[in-house]
Amino acid sequence: GILSFFKIIHAVRKAAKANDVVVGALELQGILCAVIGATLAGRPSIAWVHKHLGTYLGRRTWVSRALYWLVCALVFSFPKRIVTVSADAAKSLCSLFFWRRKAITFHYNPIDFAAIEIEAKQLTSAYLEQSPPRCVLAVGRLTAQKGFDILIQAMSTVVKVIPNAHLSILGEGEQRVLLERMIQDLKLSKNVSLLGFTCPYRAMAATDLFVMSSRYEGLPTVMLEAMYCAAHCDVGVGCNHGLNNG
Repeated sequence: GILSFFKIIHAVRKAAKANDVVVGALELQGILCAVIGATLAGRPSIAWVHKHLGTYLGRRTWVSRALYWLVCALVFSFPKRIVTVSADAAKSLCSLFFWRRKAITFHYNPIDFAAIEIEAKQLTSAYLEQSPPRCVLAVGRLTAQKGFDILIQAMSTVVKVIPNAHLSILGEGEQRVLLERMIQDLKLSKNVSLLGFTCPYRAMAATDLFVMSSRYEGLPTVMLEAMYCAAHCDVGVGCNHGLNNG
């Protein structure tokens, strides 16, 4: 609510005074709080945008799109830099907010490959504890952006051809109840599992097939991690039945 918002602004302002710059992430809400708090504290701010904003706005109604653009236009007028996670996402922002082109840049999200290799070998995974082993994996927050409803719908077609195909989804989010209901309605309780949040790297290394169904992404970091795990993380396990065994 409003009270919580002002508490966040107060906390950001207090923290900003003890630092040289404030970085706002988690999309518009986080950036808004960072900009207001930094401005009140007399500190510069940086907006860190993970979405491909052009694609995101293209999926909204024209009224919603116009309102969201107006808020972004106001908020993005204050940061010293607006950083995106890919060149195409930066290009989209330059088109949408042309007067801020000089402030817009991009940096790819960092990936700690050494840490991934260590975690892939040492951490247990709910995915690997299932029996029988699973062959299709998806990872991400259970939100509309990640498109897991599309993926579950696709599985209802896949199992008609490959009855033992199984999809495991690692992640949590506000769409859990909706997705659980969808799994039940499509009679996929034996073919789709929502395993919650767990370290995904062992599962990425062991799966037969990794799938990303996002409706939009700034940079598909989870796909890059999965590609690395498949190529470099030998965890000594693997699925013993693949999609070709249906």
